[in-house]
Amino acid sequence: MRARGGFTLIELLVALFIAAVMFACLFCDGNLVRLAILRRGYILAALIATAAGYIGFFHLLPGTDIFLDNDRVSATFKDPNVYGPFLIFPIVWLLVSLLTRGIRLLDVAVLMILMGGLLLSFSRGAWTHFLISTVIGIGIVLAVTPDSRMRARIVVLGLLGMTVVALLLVALASIGSVHDMIIDRAKAIQPYDVGPGGRFWLQRLALGAILDNPNGLGPFEFDRIFGLQQHNVYMQGFLVYGWLGGAAYMALVAITLALGLLTVATPTPWQYYLITAYAVFAGEACEGLIVDTDHWRHFFLVLGMVWGLAAATINFRRRQAWAPDGDGAFAPVTA
Repeated sequence: MRARGGFTLIELLVALFIAAVMFACLFCDGNLVRLAILRRGYILAALIATAAGYIGFFHLLPGTDIFLDNDRVSATFKDPNVYGPFLIFPIVWLLVSLLTRGIRLLDVAVLMILMGGLLLSFSRGAWTHFLISTVIGIGIVLAVTPDSRMRARIVVLGLLGMTVVALLLVALASIGSVHDMIIDRAKAIQPYDVGPGGRFWLQRLALGAILDNPNGLGPFEFDRIFGLQQHNVYMQGFLVYGWLGGAAYMALVAITLALGLLTVATPTPWQYYLITAYAVFAGEACEGLIVDTDHWRHFFLVLGMVWGLAAATINFRRRQAWAPDGDGAFAPVTA
């Protein structure tokens, strides 16, 4: 079976895993110049995609409906449920930066633009992903900050940020079309989640198919047999690659979460980059329960970053342990 662009699904996933390894290699020495370039480039890409989404949603130019999918912003992506999560990495980056470096008007302006784009995706999965990643990121920053005054400042700025976000939501919700869509999408259960052909019904069928096929069904076979995807990346691993492949994918996610958790508390020059990547990866791992994330390029970016920066942190610890004075820890910085 062939995916978009003429590649087989296996070829696409191999390419993505190779990309993850390349990202890990790029950042395994904690090079701050590379990290700063990545940060700026990603934020710029997110701004371009968000601008396209605004143009399409508010019909600012003719023919820009191509940036919409059923009145939801998909921007330069094929699906709002991919566009929304794509924005979360730069949003969390900016939030962590504002909490640790203080308020910068440019960062605030960019953050508000991206937050608006995330809202207009009307993706429940992306909204949940954002909440999980934000709570994890801010929680880790608070936990690793030794200065009580710094922690107090982070709490105050966090509360201020929540107020600003609430005001942004109120402003956007005052637009009739946005208000109606928010009310509809805010429902915990949608009609396509339940009943025959619904998400949960398909997941029950998928569980049975997994138990009956230890070697898996192969790419797109569940969709061909039952008419729709089951929308769970972990089930997807077992359905496509069999029990061994599904277990390997779950092990990769679990080990990445454990590795990041063991290294995020170490003060390094790249600590906040690692915290951001880890928080976003954790949120995306949770979102995988309701959507297939195994073909998202930004998923493999944060996966590679966690492994690369964790390796850099482990090597940093070793160098510090063998330092002549037995100390010399660096305070974390952001770029």
